[in-house]
Amino acid sequence: MTGRSGCFVVELRDAIVTEYAFDTDILVEGARETRTVAAPTPLAALPDQARPVLAPATRCYLDEAGDVCLAPSLDRIEVERGPVATAIRRTRREIAIAGDAAAAWRLLRLLDGRPVAKLVEAMADCGEEARRLLAMLAEAGAVDASGRPYGRFLHTASHVGVLPNGGLSADAILDLVTDGGYRTYPDAPMVPVATALPPALDALHAVIRRRRSPFAFAGGPLARADFDGLLTAACGITGEVSLGGRPLQLRAYPSGGGLYAVEVYPMVFDVAGLDPGVYHYRAGASALELLDPGVGREAMLAAALPSQRPILDGVAAMICLTGVFPRFERKYGEGSNRVLAAEAGHLAQNLLLAATALGLQGRPCGGFFDALVNSALGLESEEEQFLLAVLIGRA
Repeated sequence: MTGRSGCFVVELRDAIVTEYAFDTDILVEGARETRTVAAPTPLAALPDQARPVLAPATRCYLDEAGDVCLAPSLDRIEVERGPVATAIRRTRREIAIAGDAAAAWRLLRLLDGRPVAKLVEAMADCGEEARRLLAMLAEAGAVDASGRPYGRFLHTASHVGVLPNGGLSADAILDLVTDGGYRTYPDAPMVPVATALPPALDALHAVIRRRRSPFAFAGGPLARADFDGLLTAACGITGEVSLGGRPLQLRAYPSGGGLYAVEVYPMVFDVAGLDPGVYHYRAGASALELLDPGVGREAMLAAALPSQRPILDGVAAMICLTGVFPRFERKYGEGSNRVLAAEAGHLAQNLLLAATALGLQGRPCGGFFDALVNSALGLESEEEQFLLAVLIGRA
């Protein structure tokens, strides 16, 4: 079926690939399917003030029939955990525009962020048809009219895939880890750095030296005092300042502009005195908000890549860090994703060092299917997304 827009005839084609990731890290490619799909009806028109742009990395080309084709770079991914394997269904859409190819190319060249009203005005010979075409391209994912910074697009584009370790073999990973290929400047003069520490650093250095990322956890509950202390020391309020006569609570980690755009969601599996479930840590109130008592270890095992599941077996708690994108985007715009990643890193290191100081073990872990973790956390909007988890337990 096709969608007709006056001087344009639009055809949507979906290429669907299903893959199965087994717990043994075997990846099996399943059925492939190509189908032509109907254009959505009714089609929501883009408002006059929307500023559409071609979605990043979208390919534009002419096919053999002379139609203008667009292939968005993002796959739509559906993940379903089964009893023995995780099914990953990837759908890649291609849009073919027949009819007036010259007008289609002219419209694509005009997509530089100018408002829809201006685009329609510039396409005087087929303005309303161009408006409808833009709406169809936005629905298909080739045009982005959301106004979101590219940082949020990059986060979506870099979701964890299904191949463990990027597809590298165990031997290739060992070679990469031990190749010593770090940056050096052989022609530069070397100045020695003293290894003797000032006494003021002794306690901190002892904790840093003990910190390691374990490959397995022994199981067993965490004491409630240790768990509360971990959150307070790593994520809690450490002071207050006045800005323009208004109070600003300062936390235990640096944040760009003092905005604190990373949220903390502890998933409790085995903590004395706490029911299992998903919590939200409200730093300002020094309190936990119980969001979902029905989410436990099994949900996270289902959300993890096969290679990561054995590590979760003995974990007592999993601290999920999420990013609230608009909070940084309002100030930092296109650079917001860098500031967000830095804040998550600061916070994760705090959690790891606090766990070590308590005689516990921590491990950062990002090996999850993002969609499944977001669902477990109850995140339904792309404005807040999972970034990283810190696993806490006993080695």
